[in-house]
Amino acid sequence: MVIVLFRHGEAEDSTDMRDDGLRSLTTKGRKRTKKMAKIVNKLLPKKRKIQIWSSPLLRALQTAEILADQVGVKVKIHNAISNGDFEMLCANLNDCHEEDCVLIVGHQPFLGEWTEQLTGLQLPFRKSTAVGLRYKSNAVVDNRLEGELLWYVQPRFSKK
Repeated sequence: MVIVLFRHGEAEDSTDMRDDGLRSLTTKGRKRTKKMAKIVNKLLPKKRKIQIWSSPLLRALQTAEILADQVGVKVKIHNAISNGDFEMLCANLNDCHEEDCVLIVGHQPFLGEWTEQLTGLQLPFRKSTAVGLRYKSNAVVDNRLEGELLWYVQPRFSKK
């Protein structure tokens, strides 16, 4: 299975909001996310069922919708993404077919932690960063689930 971890785009300043979950993408965040969505779409494996899972927080949902428009699928909300529940996320992934591709739109620090848990690599997750991984459900290596890094793209390096 291929999973893509995608951090939400730039959002409104949290100091201006009472409810962090209602922070919306900025104009810059939307623009960068659209650009990254085009790049990610080109990197997605062909001839696989694609799903997009999102945190329920507004900025992640808006990011997921931009990806969904590019890929042509609907977004499913998963609360485990917003609260960092890696065990529940893996259980949900294990219910998918090995041939599937799942895009997971979420937040830091969880995306970085999950990448490290799956691959052993520490990668910076700036806003609108995407990481493609090959995920082997139920495969455990050195007491961690096994994943393999396929690609890593940050917006600032996406011009080439």
